[in-house]
Amino acid sequence: MKRSKYSQHFLRHQADTLSDRELLTTLLQYCDSAPEETAEKLLNRYGNLANLLEAKTSDLRAYTSLNEESLALLCLVTELRRKYLMIRCRTERFLRDSNAYAQYLMPYFSGENEEMVYLLCLDEEGKPLSCERVAQGTVDSANISPRLLVRIALQCGAYAVVLAHNHPSGFFTPSNADISVSQRLAELLRPLDIRMLDHIIFSNDIALSLRDSHYCDCFF
Repeated sequence: MKRSKYSQHFLRHQADTLSDRELLTTLLQYCDSAPEETAEKLLNRYGNLANLLEAKTSDLRAYTSLNEESLALLCLVTELRRKYLMIRCRTERFLRDSNAYAQYLMPYFSGENEEMVYLLCLDEEGKPLSCERVAQGTVDSANISPRLLVRIALQCGAYAVVLAHNHPSGFFTPSNADISVSQRLAELLRPLDIRMLDHIIFSNDIALSLRDSHYCDCFF
């Protein structure tokens, strides 16, 4: 199939009827002189589109022959998806339970393969005031400063906060450190009349609420 026909083929068919190779070839045609061959090599290495789009940039750079334009385009697809999901979730104006917190926060962790920590600040009605990344670590750990979290909550005039982080390793059970930082943050916020509503852990697009799971009783 000639390059000029890739896009026409994509537009004539439903995307879910096309193979991973066909979709990837259509994307790579804009910056690769041999998109079919490159798509086949990438899928042979990563298995499917999901694994490819979740791969670290450093891994793609080290173990594939992608040019800079193709590498940037693949990273852009993942980032556009994250931004899209984040914007769509913001249409929910008031967050009043753990399911709503998780739905709002999940896009922030989409495609992340390192541990990230976010603090969601809410007003009295449950409207988001800010959602700020407060720590970034390896797949095993992240350093969280409860005092930094308190400062952020005070700066935006938060009535309540929700802490959230991911477990890229896929291990779902909260660690002792996860529970400890929840308790410490709640202790620091209580005299300031700021509520610690929940601590959400994400793993493989699944959310665990420490509050609903009763791992600790520091939430209010």
